[in-house]
Order: sequence, then structure tokens, then C-alpha cells
Amino acid sequence: MTDVMRAIAAATSVAASLDLPANDAIVLHNSNKLALRLTPCDVFARVAPVGQEVARFEVDLAQRLIEAGCPVRSRAEVEGFFDGLVLEDPGLTDISAWAREGRTAAEQSTGMCEYGGVGRVQR
Repeated sequence: MTDVMRAIAAATSVAASLDLPANDAIVLHNSNKLALRLTPCDVFARVAPVGQEVARFEVDLAQRLIEAGCPVRSRAEVEGFFDGLVLEDPGLTDISAWAREGRTAAEQSTGMCEYGGVGRVQR
């Protein structure tokens, strides 16, 4: 069983223990932590490897996002914003690891996956 499969099994097991129906998991982001959308309960789950658990940080971050009214969207939903446009290279990509000039990616990492892309109107 792969690490991703074990993480999905752990997340769906925790959801089931809370009486949340989680028959499937959609991988939203896979890096040092796995971000999942559990369905049909429509729950966002983050799974960290042993020794890298930061549950308090994750809960605080999720609460701040909810309070700010920030939606969590899948890659497919973000791609929908580019419907009718020509997506320029490199296409829709995870920009959370991009570093601002003078900073490393690790210094500005939020632990979230942020998608970005450039689209143009086709003439």
C-alpha cells in the first residue's frame, strides 16, 4: 500500500468514526502533506506523515480561512475559471512554492496549494 493510499485510508477512517460518509477521496495536493476532499461528506482533510503532525496549526489555518470566507476549490474548479481562454505555458500550476525575489520558498510557504495560470482571449 502506498503512502497516499494509507493517508486516504486514515482520513476516511477518521471521517467514518465521526459518522461522516466518506466513500471516496479526491487528492487536491500532494507534497509534504496530503490535502484531500472527502466525498460525499464534502470535508477537507490534511494528512501529515508521522513526526510532521501540526494539527493545531492546520486547525487554526482552516478556521482563519473559514472566517475570511475563503473557498477551498479543487484543481478542476479552478480550471473552470479559464474556460474560453487559451491557457499559456506552463498552464495551471501550483504556485505556492514560487519564491519572491530575495526569499526562499520555505520562508514563505503557507502549507496550502495555490493555483495560478495565465489565460488569454483567443482571437
